[in-house]
Amino acid sequence: SRYVLSLLYGQLLATPADEQRLRRVAELAAGVPLTFHHDLSSISALDRALASRPETRLIVVDQVHHMVAPAGASGIAALETNSRGLVEIAGRYEIAVVGICQVNRPETRDRTREWRPTRYSLRGSEQLYHDPAVVLLFHRGEATPGTLEVQIAKGRMGGDGPQWWPFAYHPEWCRVGDA
Repeated sequence: SRYVLSLLYGQLLATPADEQRLRRVAELAAGVPLTFHHDLSSISALDRALASRPETRLIVVDQVHHMVAPAGASGIAALETNSRGLVEIAGRYEIAVVGICQVNRPETRDRTREWRPTRYSLRGSEQLYHDPAVVLLFHRGEATPGTLEVQIAKGRMGGDGPQWWPFAYHPEWCRVGDA
């Protein structure tokens, strides 16, 4: 998250609780080759970084909406171009790419306790639904604190459907587990 990157780059001072959490994460991730880049905000920058790091097997793009637009593109066109670019990167380097996107939510006064995001909630473009092989929707509702619900909204190899699966959510550890 941006908060963790701000801590790692010294832009924010870590509290004792932050330091304790980061130590636990370091213990869990020991031996896993991780690289954090805060400046790979365009498809061309990702492409250059991957060309120099062929051992990379996973890219996580936090906020696809914030990626830099290619020259001449803006708004929805830029989002669609970046979405297709991520799919091309995944194919070219044979890696998994996870793009994290925002959803549109109804105004608080219009939102019912039963509201859940749908494919139509993806902010900005229907292309964000069409390009990827899998689309997962996550929901933490007020009616179910401590629970994270997950739906497979699209599974190109099958497995999509309207069912929501509950998982226990532990915000103090940022962990998800069996409900």
